[in-house]
Amino acid sequence: MATIPVSSINHRIDRQGAWIISLYRRTGVSVESYVEMARGVAVRCEVDRLNEQASLAFGSSESFVLSLDRDALEQLVSLGSRAIVELDVEGEPLTVM
Repeated sequence: MATIPVSSINHRIDRQGAWIISLYRRTGVSVESYVEMARGVAVRCEVDRLNEQASLAFGSSESFVLSLDRDALEQLVSLGSRAIVELDVEGEPLTVM
């Protein structure tokens, strides 16, 4: 078993003091997990107007939290809107945007 030095691991500490390890970090994207959400999952948002950030929380115990600045939130909403339009279009079963 190989040991990875802590200094080489992409990590951060969340607001509750938990250590979060990124699986991948490159070009401004940090992938820390894969999330698939079923229908009926509890969702909520928290807006920080001073820092122009929003946190989108998913799951009854906030199992997954997505924190975005204004620009990233606009990109996410735009992409989601495009995906909804594509879901309504008949054609190939998979569209890559």
